[in-house]
Amino acid sequence: ITCIDRGGAENQVVQMLLEQKKNLIDLVLIYLKGKGFWVDYLESKGIKVIGPIFPEGNYLSLKGYGKLKRILPKSKFIVHLHMPPSLMVGVILKYIFNCSYKIIYTSHNESPFIKLPIIEFFFSKLLLECSDYIISIADSGKRKIIKRYLINPSKISVINYCFNKSIYVSKKNKDLDELKFYENEFTYIGTVARLVPQKRIDLLIKSFSYISKQDQNIRLVIIGSGYLKTSLKKIASRYKINQDHIIWVDYTEN
Repeated sequence: ITCIDRGGAENQVVQMLLEQKKNLIDLVLIYLKGKGFWVDYLESKGIKVIGPIFPEGNYLSLKGYGKLKRILPKSKFIVHLHMPPSLMVGVILKYIFNCSYKIIYTSHNESPFIKLPIIEFFFSKLLLECSDYIISIADSGKRKIIKRYLINPSKISVINYCFNKSIYVSKKNKDLDELKFYENEFTYIGTVARLVPQKRIDLLIKSFSYISKQDQNIRLVIIGSGYLKTSLKKIASRYKINQDHIIWVDYTEN
C-alpha cells in the first residue's frame, strides 16, 4: 500500500490483514512512504511490516526497487496492491525488474490516476491491464473502470467496504479537549478527511453555506489536516459563513 497512516483505505487494509492473520494466512505488509501510523499495532499482532520503501516519495528510485527485489520471495506468490502508486510500482517491479508474481489490485476510489486525460487513459489502462485481477469497493467504481479504461468486466469484482467495530477500542480516559465545542442546542454535520483536492471539502463548504442560511443552529465540523486548510477557510469566508459556524479539528483519536 502507498502509506499506512490514518485514512479510510489504510484502516480497511489493517482490518483485512487482521482477518487474514486470524485465518493463518502467511503475509507481509509493505508500504511505500509515510510515517507508518499502524506499524507498531500490526507488529504487535504478529504481522511483519516493511517500509517505507520510497521515503522521499520518488517511485522511480532504483534504490527502492532494489530493496523490493531483495525482500520479495524468489518463488511464485501473490501481491495485493492498494492505491494507484502501489499499482504502478508493482507493475514496474514485475515487468521491468522481472519479478514473478500475480497482481491483485484494489481500487479504493474513482479518481483518475493522473490529471492529463489522454495520457491518463493510456497509462492507467496499461497498469490495469497488467493486473491479473481487480477489486473495486463499490459498484459505481467498477462501472467507472469499465467505462473509463475499457477493461473487461469479467476481470473486476466488487467487495464492498465493511466495518468491524471490535478492532477499534474506545478510549474513555482520553482528553477530549478537541471535542469540547459540542453543545446540545446545535445540529452538527461532520466529516473526517485529509484536506486535499480529491476529498472535495470545498463542495461541502459550499453546500453548507446554503444550509446554514436556512438554519442558524447547524454547525459544520471538519476533522483533518492538509495543505488546503488556508484556502478552504478563504472559501468559507467568500461564502460569508460565520466563523463560529465551522469547527476545524486537526486530528483526534476520538
